[in-house]
Amino acid sequence: MKKVLIYGKSNKALKELPAILLKYEVVGFVVSSSGDFGENILGLPTYHYKIINSLTFDMVIICSMFADQIASNLKEIGVKNFVNSKDLEEIQSFSTAFENQRTQLRHQARSNENKKIPLVALEYKHIANCILLTDRDELIRKLPKNGFAAELGVANGDFTESILRNNNPSSLHLVDIWESERYNESLFNNVIDKFTQEINKGKVKIHREFSEIAATKFPDNFFDWVYIDTTHSYEQTKLELELYSQKIKPDGIIAGHDYILGNWVDDYRYGVIEAVHEFCKNYNYRIKYLTMDLSEFQSFAIEKI
Repeated sequence: MKKVLIYGKSNKALKELPAILLKYEVVGFVVSSSGDFGENILGLPTYHYKIINSLTFDMVIICSMFADQIASNLKEIGVKNFVNSKDLEEIQSFSTAFENQRTQLRHQARSNENKKIPLVALEYKHIANCILLTDRDELIRKLPKNGFAAELGVANGDFTESILRNNNPSSLHLVDIWESERYNESLFNNVIDKFTQEINKGKVKIHREFSEIAATKFPDNFFDWVYIDTTHSYEQTKLELELYSQKIKPDGIIAGHDYILGNWVDDYRYGVIEAVHEFCKNYNYRIKYLTMDLSEFQSFAIEKI
């Protein structure tokens, strides 16, 4: 099996990688930018093109929209054995078939996920007094100030800073598990460092546990408002709405992030909209605020009718 280097690391290169792996032994990726040198992609090293003459390989496969410039780079350093992936018919045929199959499976998965989420129609009373706001900073300024609040899903504490700055709650409870690969111990330590002063004063309280567990430790009618920003799934959002509706005061507000259908970049279906609508219908709540800033995923706020 021939040893090859893949020149490029864009979506095109990653899309064609499975087909290349069936025919060749891939020893690494090649890039033109010195800033990308040394990066590890899918367990394979990345090399700057000017040093590849020191490596052992049989051929360079160019997987990039800038094939002409890359060919010029390779000729410049004396590499003659290279080919544009678009000229490898077998690679293109397999990549197309693989991508079509992947698309079909993705569509099927989305269809199956959609079937699990109920679509509940709202009545006019659920939206009659809804106010549209520019962004969630303005939303936070509209929520009751100097009160008791909770943020479910804290991550690095960036939005926590906005809450403290724009709302000034007397007591802010931060609830997060900080145990996933993305939201990890490092972020937890950042939050502790960032809000050390507020924690020492008792203004900020940390609850390192799942939101549903934390809910059992708060008394009923405790919070002026709660902001939900956890998994964004239908099931979890529904659970948190039901649990924390008991923890807010009679005139309290439940707000939250990601009032959208999903994150299509990451191919992840949300269920916040459906959970909120179902909750409003079943528990006689109405939408009080919606944010409209397209640079951030939209937020909502609901209150008892």
